[in-house]
Amino acid sequence: MVKGLKKIENPLKPDLLAVLEHLNSRKSLPEIETLNYERQSQGYIGEDKIRRLLLEHLDVKPLALFDFRFMANNDECQIDCLLLFQNECVLIEVKNYSGEYVYRDAEIFFNGSMKRLYSQPFPQVARAKVLLGDLFRLLGIRINISEKIVFINDKFYLYEVPGNLPVFYNATLDRFLRELNDKRCDLSDYHFKIAAKLKSVRLKNSVYERIPEYEYDTIQKGIPCVNCSNWMTKLTDKSRKHLVCASCDKLETIDDAILRMVREYNLLFKDRKITSAAIYDWTNSIISQKVIRNILIKHLNPVGTTRDRHYII
Repeated sequence: MVKGLKKIENPLKPDLLAVLEHLNSRKSLPEIETLNYERQSQGYIGEDKIRRLLLEHLDVKPLALFDFRFMANNDECQIDCLLLFQNECVLIEVKNYSGEYVYRDAEIFFNGSMKRLYSQPFPQVARAKVLLGDLFRLLGIRINISEKIVFINDKFYLYEVPGNLPVFYNATLDRFLRELNDKRCDLSDYHFKIAAKLKSVRLKNSVYERIPEYEYDTIQKGIPCVNCSNWMTKLTDKSRKHLVCASCDKLETIDDAILRMVREYNLLFKDRKITSAAIYDWTNSIISQKVIRNILIKHLNPVGTTRDRHYII
């Protein structure tokens, strides 16, 4: 049961991460794209952990906006989570780093080698707070902004951190929640107007992100397992309504698998029409075209005549 949060909008997986995730299960990615996929994936896992933590353990009910991306002063900024309380907007930056690090003059270094971490959270949060303040002034929003940095991974260690910094670790999440629960949260129409203004300027994707190039004929066809990304096969000995993963034995109904493949196909090939023949080929023909057609008719919106029918999600 949800204890807290009035969600402004359900967070969605970024398109770039979703595309990389699908491509990674179907082809060998170049090293630079593999590194980008791993970085994006780890960041999303960390953000998902904080979402679950707030939804399950926060007693007060602030307005929440996850993965908020915006432009201010011709500069793009992304904030993992904004919580809107009665007198304060809390900016939360989530990091999913693992390993041992050392703090020096607002920067983080690898413990031992003292090599500087490439992506620095403290300057990043300071910049985000300034740009968010600029955005608030532009939109006529008057409310205080505070910040918190959460290192969510239980295998992360940061040494020599001053005690006055708003930094929290996996072991101090109880204190993080207590501090949030102690804030006043009597929201009015003014707060919901703030939420509406923020939604109106929110960017869905980064202007700097570039989807890697790929071609239909070079991508392996089939139905990857939602659990381990290995290939699903038809399960005939127990039920004709399910598929099974050849690696981890994960079961999935044929309806769910086909609809998942439709969403994947639609994301990867936005210019192609969704037809029973297209999904039949995309799934490597392991489900009959007749069954696929019935699933599409049942769950999607058909367009056109029988001869040239396609479907819209």
